[in-house]
Amino acid sequence: RVLAVPPAAALAVAHAARAWGRLGGRTSLTPEWVRVFLTDLPFDLARERSELGYEPRDLARGLAETIAWLEASDRTPAEARGSRGAQSMIGRRHGLSCARGGS
Repeated sequence: RVLAVPPAAALAVAHAARAWGRLGGRTSLTPEWVRVFLTDLPFDLARERSELGYEPRDLARGLAETIAWLEASDRTPAEARGSRGAQSMIGRRHGLSCARGGS
């Protein structure tokens, strides 16, 4: 589930997290990271499309194709297969099914 947070609220939480970190708490959220995610970085894919035939995919499709390719090419360890591996770690979070052993 994705939670939409207003930018000002996200920055406020990041500043609070930084203060918590300075007091000895653990945090990986910083105002700088929030600003990175708030920055729109458009990218021209014209060259990739013309020279490589590349077409971007949405996240769900890209993850499903990647998981299927990894499993088909035997590039994942045995414990990362089927319902206990890549599917549960990545796919379920995005409502995906793997090519083999999906949920």
